[in-house]
Amino acid sequence: MDQVFKAAGLAGRMPRPVRGKGRTNTFDLFSTAIQNIQPNEMPLLLLDSEYEIVSGKTVWQHLKVRDGFIKPNSASDEHAYLMAQVMETWLLADPDTLRAYFVSKFKADKIPVWKDLEAQPNLLFLRHLKMLPLNARSHTRKVKSRLKF
Repeated sequence: MDQVFKAAGLAGRMPRPVRGKGRTNTFDLFSTAIQNIQPNEMPLLLLDSEYEIVSGKTVWQHLKVRDGFIKPNSASDEHAYLMAQVMETWLLADPDTLRAYFVSKFKADKIPVWKDLEAQPNLLFLRHLKMLPLNARSHTRKVKSRLKF
């Protein structure tokens, strides 16, 4: 992640991501950090939304309905952010990078093309996502990540 932050121009004031093991652990770590905030720190909660956010609802309202997470008293709306509905959307959104990673064994033609991945119902989307490892399973050579930031 350091490379990403440096590429974003944050060298000298680098964020310090703390990753949880699952949504609940991530929320617990955030809650502890926000309740024990130190000078020059700004804890942020960053999670997948997991499903469409209802128009007019805040991030905290979404997290309460979705996960039962209650906004800590010392947190504000500026402390919680939601990413893609399903993180794996990022994989399917870039078939060229998948092809480069899995080399010639990746069968991009087996992955449907959608104009708006986030608009796909999660069950349909996840069913197609299961095809991803099957399309690449004949690729046996270990490869290093070719992703550059």
